[in-house]
Amino acid sequence: MPEQTSFITHRLAALRLWFNETRDEADASRLASPPGGAAGTLSLLLVAGLALTLMDAVGDASDWTHFARLLSRLGATEAAQSLAAWMREPVEGSNHRLIYWAVNCQLWYLAVPLLWATVAARIPLLQLGLGIGRLREHLPAYACLALLLLPLLLFISGQPSFLRVYPYFDPLPGAPLWPDFWRLELLYFAQFAAVEFFFRGFLVQGLRSTFGYAAIYLSLLPYCMIHFGKPLPEVLASLVAGLVLGHLSLASRSIWPGVALHIFAAATMDLAVLWRKGLLG
Repeated sequence: MPEQTSFITHRLAALRLWFNETRDEADASRLASPPGGAAGTLSLLLVAGLALTLMDAVGDASDWTHFARLLSRLGATEAAQSLAAWMREPVEGSNHRLIYWAVNCQLWYLAVPLLWATVAARIPLLQLGLGIGRLREHLPAYACLALLLLPLLLFISGQPSFLRVYPYFDPLPGAPLWPDFWRLELLYFAQFAAVEFFFRGFLVQGLRSTFGYAAIYLSLLPYCMIHFGKPLPEVLASLVAGLVLGHLSLASRSIWPGVALHIFAAATMDLAVLWRKGLLG
């Protein structure tokens, strides 16, 4: 027992040291005059606010009617009617609406911030976490997180609130999962790259030179809010996930481990729910 206590104490001390080193390094990177100055920071926050607003206004699966009305007002009546028919298709309409949502994630969380960063602000993409950074140094931390998540995901996959929501894309009644369902899953997984870039790259890495470690906290509130409407445990867990993924992004200088963790969690949840519903056999 004393040896086990000593091991746990040693691990906790190492974890605390790692946290402090990452925080101190991020705070030390704050520049007296960040790239672009105060105007550059303000413009980044405005672009982030615009992307979040438009994603909420027209990008959600239930908001496609707003986009259809806009098409009609612009004179593209035939396109609006085609969109409406596609969204309301009796069998696959729910999945079509989720495809609309996933594509909007790529537009507002990835394409728009990337366009601003490369064309307007001229920020190197590696500075926004799109490289591998110090990934190899922190792989053990991500592997430990995945192992910790696994039993939790398997447990909550059996809760009624999660069984109602997942898998995000509905398998077609009586149809095999391959290939259609798994093609939709790939689209679902791809949107995690956009989400991670926006919150842990564009916001956390983009604001690091201005706010240091506090950039994580600035990204935390909108990250939690995009989970509104999901099961309450998932909304609350997003606060913890935002802190942990933000820290790991600063430590590794890369968003890709966060993308991998997100995909691991989503794939585990969907597979567990499919199994519980008897759809994997």
